[in-house]
Amino acid sequence: MKKYYMAVDGGGSKLISILFDDSLNFVSTGRGGSINGNFASMDEIKKSMLDSITACLPEGFHEPIQCCFITMPGPAELYVQILQSICPVMEMKRLSEGSICLLSGIQKKSGLVALSGTGSGAFIITDIENVSHLVGWGSLIGDEGSGFDIGCKGLQAAIHSYDTRGPKTALEEMIRSYFQAEDFLSVRNILYRTPTYRSVIAKLCLLVLNAADLGDPIAIKIMENAGRDLAKHILAIISRDGLSADKVDIVTAGSVWKRNPYMFNIFKQDVLAVHPTAIIHKPLFEPVMGSVVYMAYQLCNEVDQPCVDHLKEQFGQFLIGKMIESYIKELQRILDEILETQKPVMEQVAQEMANAIVERRNIYTFGCSHAGILAQEMFYRTGGLAVINPILPPGLMLNVRPVTMTTDLERLEGFGKVILNSAGVKEKDILIIHSVSGRNTVPVEMAIEARKKGIIVVALTNLKYSRSVTSRHSSGKRLFEVCDYLLDNCGSIGDTVCQIPGFEQKVAASSTVSGATILNAILAQTVAGIVEKGMVPPVFISANIEGGDAHNAKVLNEYKDNIKYME
Repeated sequence: MKKYYMAVDGGGSKLISILFDDSLNFVSTGRGGSINGNFASMDEIKKSMLDSITACLPEGFHEPIQCCFITMPGPAELYVQILQSICPVMEMKRLSEGSICLLSGIQKKSGLVALSGTGSGAFIITDIENVSHLVGWGSLIGDEGSGFDIGCKGLQAAIHSYDTRGPKTALEEMIRSYFQAEDFLSVRNILYRTPTYRSVIAKLCLLVLNAADLGDPIAIKIMENAGRDLAKHILAIISRDGLSADKVDIVTAGSVWKRNPYMFNIFKQDVLAVHPTAIIHKPLFEPVMGSVVYMAYQLCNEVDQPCVDHLKEQFGQFLIGKMIESYIKELQRILDEILETQKPVMEQVAQEMANAIVERRNIYTFGCSHAGILAQEMFYRTGGLAVINPILPPGLMLNVRPVTMTTDLERLEGFGKVILNSAGVKEKDILIIHSVSGRNTVPVEMAIEARKKGIIVVALTNLKYSRSVTSRHSSGKRLFEVCDYLLDNCGSIGDTVCQIPGFEQKVAASSTVSGATILNAILAQTVAGIVEKGMVPPVFISANIEGGDAHNAKVLNEYKDNIKYME
């Protein structure tokens, strides 16, 4: 009979639970938000725990948990109490943050850990049960080199730039835009009125990293100084404990190290300058896997390469630097953010579209180059609305040669007006414009001209990206500034999401997947709205199933006045 175990790791930003069995096979996982009382209220902590547990436990699972391995700054007993309400828990064991970082990082029972997540710390582990630590004093009086520390210094740099007390930095506009505030007095008020402001500030770490990626010298310096602080932590604990640093293993653990060459390179440089034989490792797994490796030691006594290979196969989604899993995880995060932040406006757009179809007004979609893929995604397809009309002007789609023509033409002033006028879009029609950066001339011009005509403009863009760049249109406006409805795809600056170790440029775009998800979700809600109004929605079915051709021909005929791509 199988026995089951739970690995739990939580901190200032997230809570991860893993259910696995006594053969070290993965069963399921669940995630929640912050469980650190410095960053979240008790109600938020309880919700994070419940979210993580319910997502982790398979439906109908009531088997006893032999041991729940927990690493968290918050109330571990509360987690077990919630878990106990669903299934029996035979034992709870706390593992230190340093231990799980070492075990997950290099699968060894001794070494050093330089931790940088929401908080920071330095640890010496001589065996799993014997952990010595330095720093980790919390956000109020310490945590140098942490996400909170970086976020705080980024905020200070932005304020100094705003006040003209310091050099200009891209962080000024990026942070102001992040808070959707007109000035930094408003930013201050937002922070001081937010009980969990520490969590908000910690999230600014990503903006600092984004600014560094754009070449901002202030942001780069902040990141490099964080690396120096973490190196000081490690050097101090080696000195304090009288450790021989000859070939000592040092693991860099925590979310802030990810895709952050600025911090890592300085850290490595400073440590090796004092202890040149030290071995600095990037971790193999996320920290939560430390509990699984701990259990592997209990079951196998020794974690050899075949055991590690088994763990990699079973728990691949927790590998750090494994790009397939990393990309999909980031997409999942983006889609979660879209659901959390964009649902109200998506519902509004769906209502507008449902009303337009009922009233026999027209709906159009447009985008240049890759953005035009979504214009094609929305029309003449199974499960789609027959009355969605793409605007696909020659020269702006990816079928031209040379393909760079699309880049030149989308920056051509006056072309957007010509395209709009030739498409026949009329007053009260709906025009969905997709532009990831939102800066190029044609989509901005089309939006401006459309609104002059009384056309309802829906903009689908990457708000963070767009706010980080200037407009190429003579008005100085970006797409999000000239629309009636704004849909944010919640992507990163530059649209790419995966950082390959040793390769500076990020890869793998997210906008096509996230944009298609947004538009298809709106489509589904639109159809539901039409049904609620007592009408049969004009939806295509597959032409490859029996009766498909006849059904689609009927739809095309009934709505021929609203279907422009058949003319």
